[in-house]
Amino acid sequence: MFRAALALIALVALPSMVSAQSLTLAGPMDETLETRIRGQLSDLPWTLARDPSPPPPIQAVLEASESRVVVWVSRTESGAVLHLLDREERRLLARAFDRPTGEAHPDSTLYESIAVSLRSSLRALSAGGTIGVVVEQPEPEPEPPEVEPEPEVDDPPPEPTSDSFVALGVGWWGALDGVSSLQTGPSGSLSVGYRALRVGAAFQFALGTDIEGPGAEIRLARHGIVLELGGAIDRRPVELTGAVRVGAFVQRRETVAVDPPLIATPGSRVVSAAIGARVGIRAFLHDHLSLRLDVGADGLAPRPRYEANGGLVAEPWTVQPFLNLSLEVHALTRSGREPPP
Repeated sequence: MFRAALALIALVALPSMVSAQSLTLAGPMDETLETRIRGQLSDLPWTLARDPSPPPPIQAVLEASESRVVVWVSRTESGAVLHLLDREERRLLARAFDRPTGEAHPDSTLYESIAVSLRSSLRALSAGGTIGVVVEQPEPEPEPPEVEPEPEVDDPPPEPTSDSFVALGVGWWGALDGVSSLQTGPSGSLSVGYRALRVGAAFQFALGTDIEGPGAEIRLARHGIVLELGGAIDRRPVELTGAVRVGAFVQRRETVAVDPPLIATPGSRVVSAAIGARVGIRAFLHDHLSLRLDVGADGLAPRPRYEANGGLVAEPWTVQPFLNLSLEVHALTRSGREPPP
């Protein structure tokens, strides 16, 4: 008889032990409400855990929680909403409760209604029933399409740069010859450059200047053409140049007026060979435009002798300094910098 009673007790208790399942109360919750829920569930086969942190999104709860059922309550303006998530069946129940009006303790009545409703739902789950609606599986994110690697394209070779240029210049020059105040007039030049080498030609045309002699007034003029060979130090936008010069000058004399009874003699010309040197600076205003200033001196031989009324009027210097300022146009120019490798 005693053994039969023990077997009956074991058969009654075993289903409760086996069917015990876990439940988590999640999120912030009023202490009175939590007490009511614990009271309603105390005789049901559910083990209750508490997680006061706000519940994450439903999909995260389904994947991360260890309890079969997760319960949380959210407050509304008119009352509250009970959320019950069955992770095993992927079903969610959401039930709204309004706060009763006209009662002395409306919150107490509201909490009791929520606790009783939760008890009924859990009893249905324990009996094998279902609650709520199915939580759909999230659609997998589409895999990004495979991007075909772009074919490697070799950088185009840099455009070749020219190491040479040709420049045409026009300007104004002045020279001291030791006789007149200043010989001056227009000038022109042709310059050819290749890397640091400079080759050029220049011409000078004098407007003429007058000097006074005994009983006569004489006009002197010096015209010339020279060839140049030199080099340059390129520091764009400035270039320093230097060259030696060889050429020829025509030195003209004309009698402008004489005192009577003197008679003017015909004009004369003396052709002199010239050798000299110059230094200069070229400032680039643009790739195709530059301003050039040259300073130098030429040695001339032979030198003319200017006479009037049987006496020596003047004899020019052997070495005559000069200055020339010109504007150049570059017909072919080169870049001041090499392209990157």
